[in-house]
Amino acid sequence: MYDLKNYIYFIENTDREQIRDNTKVFNLRNDLDIHENDIFIDTDACKDELESLLDTIESGKRLIIRSVIDLSDDAKELLKVLKELQGKEVILCSIEEPYLNGTEYYTSMRGFADINKYYLEKRRLDGYLKAKEKGKVGRPRRTEDIDKGIRLYRTKAFSISEIEELSGISGSTLFRAMKEMDKE
Repeated sequence: MYDLKNYIYFIENTDREQIRDNTKVFNLRNDLDIHENDIFIDTDACKDELESLLDTIESGKRLIIRSVIDLSDDAKELLKVLKELQGKEVILCSIEEPYLNGTEYYTSMRGFADINKYYLEKRRLDGYLKAKEKGKVGRPRRTEDIDKGIRLYRTKAFSISEIEELSGISGSTLFRAMKEMDKE
């Protein structure tokens, strides 16, 4: 019978505020009788063991993890690690993300990232179009508030902060409006 070599990687609980349940990882370690040399443990602050694992793990081996989020601190780095593992044809066994198990996890995550990027851009564009409909895009048009701010400024009786409070416009809007008036 073919005996698949297993490796385990997880983040040790060192932060009392964020406790990870590594029980299933330990249970799999016991069930599969994984040798101590094939277990790689890091902390949130240091990922040296992950680097060692990536250097050690060979093609066709299985990597058991609690979660893919243990593999990096951001999405870009996660994709890099998953690409490296998939390139080595490592079989991933994620306890918390069973939909990423197997050998095509980088491809799946890359697809998820592309879809997420599409929806973020769609939401941004929808927000822009709604703001445009309401006239909230770009700098404010010259309004009575801006005219009031200019009149208050020209009296030289008020500070900028007082003018901002009395007219409801910011100092930068006031100065920009006066600069535009000078151009006219």
